[in-house]
Amino acid sequence: MKKLLAFLLSLILLLSVFSVMTFAAEENDISKFELPAPKAPNYFVYTDGDATEGHHDHLRMIMVADPEVALLAAEYDRDSDAFREKYGLWSFEICIQYDVSLDGEDNWQHNEEWDTNWYTDGIGNGYPYVSLRSELMESFEFFWLTYYEGEDGSVFEPYKPAITTYVYHHGDWDENIYSFDVENHSLYIRCRYYMEYYSNDEQIIRTGEWSDIAVIGKGSTQRVPAEPKSYAAPVISEMKVVPPEGTQTEAHVYFELDTPDSVWDAEIYYAMHDEWGLDELDAQINVNGGGWQDVYVGNAHWPLYEGDRVTSTTAAITEKSHVQLRVRYGGPLGYSDWSNVLSVNAPDFDASSWAQSELQQAEALGLIPEILDGADLTADITRAEFAAVSVKVYEALSGTPALPAVANPFTDTADPEILKAYNIGAVNGTSATTYSPNDLLNREQAAAMLTRVFKRVTLPGWTLATDANFKLDYTKPALFADDADISDWAKESVYFMAANNIINGVGNNKFAPKNITTEEQAQGYANATREQALIIAMRMVENLK
Repeated sequence: MKKLLAFLLSLILLLSVFSVMTFAAEENDISKFELPAPKAPNYFVYTDGDATEGHHDHLRMIMVADPEVALLAAEYDRDSDAFREKYGLWSFEICIQYDVSLDGEDNWQHNEEWDTNWYTDGIGNGYPYVSLRSELMESFEFFWLTYYEGEDGSVFEPYKPAITTYVYHHGDWDENIYSFDVENHSLYIRCRYYMEYYSNDEQIIRTGEWSDIAVIGKGSTQRVPAEPKSYAAPVISEMKVVPPEGTQTEAHVYFELDTPDSVWDAEIYYAMHDEWGLDELDAQINVNGGGWQDVYVGNAHWPLYEGDRVTSTTAAITEKSHVQLRVRYGGPLGYSDWSNVLSVNAPDFDASSWAQSELQQAEALGLIPEILDGADLTADITRAEFAAVSVKVYEALSGTPALPAVANPFTDTADPEILKAYNIGAVNGTSATTYSPNDLLNREQAAAMLTRVFKRVTLPGWTLATDANFKLDYTKPALFADDADISDWAKESVYFMAANNIINGVGNNKFAPKNITTEEQAQGYANATREQALIIAMRMVENLK
């Protein structure tokens, strides 16, 4: 119940602060709202009364309401007066009706009264309905399957034939214990949406189609999701940025959220086990490559709501700003991975089409050095350029700026980025006095340089001179088919990168560590390109920070 209250309060906050678009809100005509057929209520918890105080066999169901219905109910719940004025009504009710049938589909309890009266008396110990308010997911205490106040009690209907009894001896008195015979009998369950309102002094009643049928007992269709071990990342789309207007100080970022089925299953698992579930939706934006910053997302404590979501930020955003957005879930197991990244006004990199999305992520992380601004990123990367990339990775992982070496050991360059990379141990020279800044870099060299950066950040006391004394803790993946072509000094770095999904092979299980021959170049053996270097830098920061 605490969780449901949190859902309610957070939704009220969202609807009171931000404008949420729904069909009904757009049309202002409630008659055009179409009631969908709910999903079959296959998520239920059956409790054997023998194990509970009071000796009831009890049925509890987890219902996932359709988002458009939940939003309509929430709009009414937030401000009923405004809702009635908006749609020209003087009363409104929306609920879910439940119906049961014992051992088949021939004795449903539904009758004509159900079509005109949503609070009709009926099943078990209560009414066969639950009013909808603001929850996407509700745990319904549906009914008792048994009751112990006399064998002839009407409460046994309509499932009395499936009730068994035995006498429990308390010592000085006996008690009849009743149970639903789940081995030999089936209880069929269906549900539908019911809407009732008065408009122009006319009562309007609308009912949706019945859901598919769920079953408990013999032939049970009960679904119990597996206990979650992690959360899949959300998927976002349809991003729109509205800059501050007039006296406004905040921009708004609108987007569409799609929740993976496995995340829904995780939340349902928590509900079925009476545990607190996912309760957070984090959002971050990046404006003009200035780095990721946390922003408020409306109704963050209702993270699974799919459809329109909105964030706000105080960042200085204009119509021409390059804005990136990503989100993630939070729950008892921690956080999911970040979602895909959406952009508006994204720069068009001079790069391969397959690389554009990850290059935008690299830019968002501040990993594209000035030397590569506007460059042809499909070209091979030089040692000078990659030194600048390695410095960016170090600063992103460590959170501290890199400082150049005080004494320059090289006679062929005074590039401050190279001296920074040298000072942190990411690079060394091609000789005692030369760096060869214009030489091209191959894949194994790139892997080695970035692995040194990681060691410098995470292994206290590490230096390039003492590298042989330090080993990384990782599970080595299967060998590449061209393992023999990987230099011995680079193998640890290559397989560390592969184990962490930072750098991949080039096909046919080959790593292609270096440009060996012209003939082999056609088979993937080539120097590292600028776009490849930036992407592995981005993956390193994303996967290892």
